Amino acid sequence: MPADDTERYLVVAGEGDRGVIEAVREVRDDAVGRQVSAGIELLVPDDSRAAAVRSVVADLELPPTVSVRTTVSETPAAVVRQRLAERTVACVMVDPASGADLSGVEAAGVRLERLATPRATRRRRLVHERGLAGFLLTFGLSYGFYLLLGDPTDPFDLVTGAVTAGVVAGSLAAVVLETDPSATGVLARSLRATLFLPYLLYEIVKANLGVAYVILHPDLPIDPRTVAYDPGTEGRFERAVLANAITLTPGTLTVDVDEEAFSVHALTERTRAGLEAGSLRRAVHWVFHGGRP
Repeated sequence: MPADDTERYLVVAGEGDRGVIEAVREVRDDAVGRQVSAGIELLVPDDSRAAAVRSVVADLELPPTVSVRTTVSETPAAVVRQRLAERTVACVMVDPASGADLSGVEAAGVRLERLATPRATRRRRLVHERGLAGFLLTFGLSYGFYLLLGDPTDPFDLVTGAVTAGVVAGSLAAVVLETDPSATGVLARSLRATLFLPYLLYEIVKANLGVAYVILHPDLPIDPRTVAYDPGTEGRFERAVLANAITLTPGTLTVDVDEEAFSVHALTERTRAGLEAGSLRRAVHWVFHGGRP
């Protein structure tokens, strides 16, 4: 480590800005959480990309303890090898889209992190054409939830619930549902969702015990970081269920959702490992599609 005790991070940027944003945010949150200083060196291929990267970084809120500089190099792997030889780097973060071969980094005893690879962004319509089946499904779900919160034997609740559900279905069915549902599909998903709930409860209880252990441990072994997480799904409703399932599990919190990935705050290394293991992702996929992802 350098004499000033500043932790150095080397980031090999790709063509997109997401990898840069993810890396800078992760280093910033880690440095603030541990109250240390951090220096980030961004490797970019040319001057135009350097200008774009500096503009992106300028929009991020960075404390005085976190500094960022850009280095222009057409051969980022050579710069990485030079920094490794100088023994001034704590971690190398690489955007897979950069195409840089950094296979020797971990052999040098330096942590290597691969940033999430952005998927091709696809513009989706907010409103879709919905038929009677979509209206009836949205109406039934809304009406059932209304009566669950009220009194299903009270005539007033029955009438107001029907009116409310009708308004909700008429205005939101074309937004909530991306495809028209079928009776067999709804039944199958409902049965799988019923089985999913006890599993989710088990994961919540297990995560609660893990967080309780961390809190009660004398050394408080936390390592909070915000990481990019690929949900592996395109459906809006499915993504929403997965994002909420992650948030309901103590130790992880979905802080942002976009077309490419989730931004998830994880309290410890163990919670990050559990997130990457993908058990919740596979369970939610099973609810919506059946079989294995």
